[in-house]
Amino acid sequence: MVASIRSPISLLIVVAGIFSSTTKAAGNLRHITRSLQTYTQTDGYQTKMLGLVNEQRAANGLSSLCMNSKLLASALRHSEDMAAKDYMAHNGSDGSTMEERITEAGFIWTAVGENVAAGQETVSDVMTAWMNSPEHKANILGDYKMFGTAYAYSADTTYQHYWTQDFGTGDDESCESSSSSGSTAASTATSDSADQTQQQDATQDEVAGEASTESTTTSPIVEETSTPSTTAPTATTSTPLSTTAAPNSSGCKARRA
Repeated sequence: MVASIRSPISLLIVVAGIFSSTTKAAGNLRHITRSLQTYTQTDGYQTKMLGLVNEQRAANGLSSLCMNSKLLASALRHSEDMAAKDYMAHNGSDGSTMEERITEAGFIWTAVGENVAAGQETVSDVMTAWMNSPEHKANILGDYKMFGTAYAYSADTTYQHYWTQDFGTGDDESCESSSSSGSTAASTATSDSADQTQQQDATQDEVAGEASTESTTTSPIVEETSTPSTTAPTATTSTPLSTTAAPNSSGCKARRA
């Protein structure tokens, strides 16, 4: 049995909300727009997401990531769980952590990271939210080699739209032969983002997101610290918040060796 000791772990969360009232007609239009923007497993949204991730990495002089089927599986497990159980957090409803889900998917890792979000209706929207948060951006621009992402939709839930990005590096892991990490994926994602932006409704939903990273080390976790609650910012801000907080409270947790 092989055991690895892991530290440090950072958990930083962004939750913010803005509410606005609309007329009945506007509400109906909003419902139609959302229906048009709901992704299915055949929409190729994973390739669009990978394209936008690699576009950001290229702009910062970093190498492209490639798709990995095990990271796709761990991301899908978590997005579907969040949608089914109506929550947004890194820990699953079964108590599973990011590291456990990725390991259980069969990925043998030396470093892993995860971004989650809820409420954003399109690939471009959720990428914008993540890139506006330093913690999420750090994952997207992190020292990883492989990538997996998943989206799940549930109409009768708080946020309806649930997103996960899983990042990983593993010496014995490989890219999907069909994955595209170059300019074609980025071009497709950029074009699709422009089309979806034209459909975007002017009002905003409450949104939430988290970032978590972990890599293997030889030091155990020995302490935990947390910051006190503060007033929450408006939507798309990068201030980290607790997973259970309402839009008017915030917090941050970190573990250090």
